[in-house]
Amino acid sequence: MLFWESKLIHKLRGKTSVPGLYYIGTDNSVPNQSFHVMVMDMLGPSLEDLFQTCRRKFDLKTCLLIAIQMISRIQKVHEERIIHRDIKPDNFLIGGTEHNKDTVYIIDFGLAKCYKNSEGVHIPYIDGKNLTGTARYASIATHKGIE
Repeated sequence: MLFWESKLIHKLRGKTSVPGLYYIGTDNSVPNQSFHVMVMDMLGPSLEDLFQTCRRKFDLKTCLLIAIQMISRIQKVHEERIIHRDIKPDNFLIGGTEHNKDTVYIIDFGLAKCYKNSEGVHIPYIDGKNLTGTARYASIATHKGIE
């Protein structure tokens, strides 16, 4: 899944704000163990963390500025025929440096999939699927097992 996620991040690079990806591979530094690793930009806190820090209240201006960027990120992901499948405040992070502190980044494409093939044909309707994503934020259709 990590390699699939890196492929999607690479595909979205330059089209929307996703973290920069520097390395994807295997770490064998621990004897008799190997780990799949992905090295990317270090970003700031998630929107969930910021919301907690602000005592679970954002003012109207903050909500609007965040919402505009979040909608833009999701729109660009969809334009690339990708559906994220785990949209939640934890998967939107603020930039970690002075240069990008006002930018909202979208992360965690581990559950993402292409909803159209390269010819633009939509994936088939499927019923009876298990829940994908975080139950608290999943759509009603996902809870009903529809994909």
